[in-house]
Amino acid sequence: MGSSDKKRHQFIHLVTMICVFGVAACDRQPPSFNEVSREYVDEDLTSSQTRSNEADKGEGERERGSEDSKSTAEDADRNSGRYPGNNPGGSGDDTTSEPGVPGISDALAVNWTLPCEPSSAISSGTIVGGGRHQVAVDSQSKLDVTFTGSVCKPANTPRDLVFVVDVTGSMGGGAGNDFNHDPHVNGTCGRLEAIRHVLSMMPNDGSARVSLMTFNSRIAAKSRQFFATGEQLMDDLQRGKRDSIDNIICAADGVTDYSVALNGARQMLANHGRAEAQKEVYFISDGVPTVNNGVREAQSLRASGVIIAPIMLIGDEWLLRDHIASRDSQGQPLFRKVGEASKLADALAELSMNRLTKVELRYRPMNSGIWRSANVRERLSGYNFQLPAITFSLLEDSEFEVILDALDSRGNHSLVRGQLHATAQ
Repeated sequence: MGSSDKKRHQFIHLVTMICVFGVAACDRQPPSFNEVSREYVDEDLTSSQTRSNEADKGEGERERGSEDSKSTAEDADRNSGRYPGNNPGGSGDDTTSEPGVPGISDALAVNWTLPCEPSSAISSGTIVGGGRHQVAVDSQSKLDVTFTGSVCKPANTPRDLVFVVDVTGSMGGGAGNDFNHDPHVNGTCGRLEAIRHVLSMMPNDGSARVSLMTFNSRIAAKSRQFFATGEQLMDDLQRGKRDSIDNIICAADGVTDYSVALNGARQMLANHGRAEAQKEVYFISDGVPTVNNGVREAQSLRASGVIIAPIMLIGDEWLLRDHIASRDSQGQPLFRKVGEASKLADALAELSMNRLTKVELRYRPMNSGIWRSANVRERLSGYNFQLPAITFSLLEDSEFEVILDALDSRGNHSLVRGQLHATAQ
């Protein structure tokens, strides 16, 4: 038997899943997802600064170089038969075997359930976050791993939200294309339905608080402060104006002044906002301002850390999109445009509700700087996922690093690291 054959046969049938946060095999209760994230960050921070900097530098150089080298490396792997060509989340599925090696690929199903809440209930065969989990496999050269499980809902962090709603004349009745953008019909309108929809989705734990004001050339109506529930907010508005909520939010009169609207939001946040809360302004309008454009006020709000997310209904969007809106982590404006009032609800919910914007599983041999990835977010059903089988070549390496990387729309970033390890005989 040649040395190459001996190498192929010297891996035994144990695979160990080692993750950052621990459970049953380590006799630990799984901590919450937030606690895990902090523990991971704290562990890094307490390391030597030099070692941390060198590690970060090396990680960055490997990831920067991986994009350029990935195609060349994968082509070389395919030519040698070492790389199985599996592209999780993609359309290709080449399972070419190593020349001279039987095309045997044992399957291992890994259920990776992130412990969002402390629990002692651990299903048989389920890998919950960490510890040393040994699984018997029978493979000479490669192992197909199917990752299933769940990711955690975005955390309910403290937020103070101001809804700023245009009630200018163009929203209601009038002649020509510049009117009737969101008329008051049968006791409601698109603006009111959008606010109701988002309020119904807010968490009921008090982490998010809401206020609302309407504007034309002045602040036409406003809540006295922030409220923990939509019901409290609506009651306060109706008491303040002594009118029904549909007459308040579906009003249509006067001209448009962005400056007065943004100044009103600034005062609400300054007078009633919580110091620890993320401050956010959601701005609904149907046209460019006829008085003041609000650019200076928007710049001041953004500079103080306030998120501004506008929605343009029908009108010209350039001012709201390019000069009023904040930018997300990819540099894109937090902005939506809709062509009819019935679309306002979905647009406002998309902007205002915290959601997962990226969930990705990355993996690589420990001796390689080339990362391969699977898009978990595209495979989510609610917060559960199942990926196509990923093939790990045991001839390529005996240790593989796995990272589950999640980012939500509030910018909260979580990394969960693990390893697949095959020991030699």
